[in-house]
Amino acid sequence: SVGGMVMTSGGVAVRNAGLTMTDAAGVSRVVRSNTFGYFRFDGVEVGETYVITVQAKNLVFAPHVITATDEVTNMNLIAAPQ
Repeated sequence: SVGGMVMTSGGVAVRNAGLTMTDAAGVSRVVRSNTFGYFRFDGVEVGETYVITVQAKNLVFAPHVITATDEVTNMNLIAAPQ
């Protein structure tokens, strides 16, 4: 699995952010961050490369590219400063 937290540039948790994880074949899956900003994608294949994008009201996030080598539990996705 790949999981972590969505935050503002000031470190505040972002709830209900939409996160999309897309693999090299273009297959996407979507999850939402919970009340405390946490998210998790399950069933991630080791060795695959994924692009994770975040959409949240009034915030901008850079896409993240990861290659799954093991379970990721502490990925922090932080909005660009405004």
